[in-house]
Amino acid sequence: MEMNKYVSILLSLLLLCSCSPDSKNREMIEFVRSQEHDPRLVGWWESIPDAEELFYYDGNTFEKLSFIIESDGTLVEYGPGTYWYTKDDVLYFMKKATVLTGVITANVDYRISDDNNYLLMKGTDGAFEPSRRRIDVPEGYNPRK
Repeated sequence: MEMNKYVSILLSLLLLCSCSPDSKNREMIEFVRSQEHDPRLVGWWESIPDAEELFYYDGNTFEKLSFIIESDGTLVEYGPGTYWYTKDDVLYFMKKATVLTGVITANVDYRISDDNNYLLMKGTDGAFEPSRRRIDVPEGYNPRK
């Protein structure tokens, strides 16, 4: 009886290891890298209307980095572990798995303005509204530190 208990525990641990977040995240990142990436999205974007929120779409790692500008002007990153790709005018986001969650996905229909300065996202009413405004790299910040 005691041996069955140990075998059950060992099998459970092996099952947990085979489904680890690290394994799921590696698969997710490989998938994201194999997808299309609209080059017009790469770079810095400021949230509309909340100018204290910035986003960086990386064109090499395909990460989407999110920042809040503190009152003293410093950038504080939040929500790391989000990746992006595009397909058929849809912007897809995939957030890394944790021990408690699987990979979290979301998507939104998008357009880029003719002058490439605005990212428009489709709202619940079906209309495309400006959601982000392209900006220069914030002074003194390098996202690839």
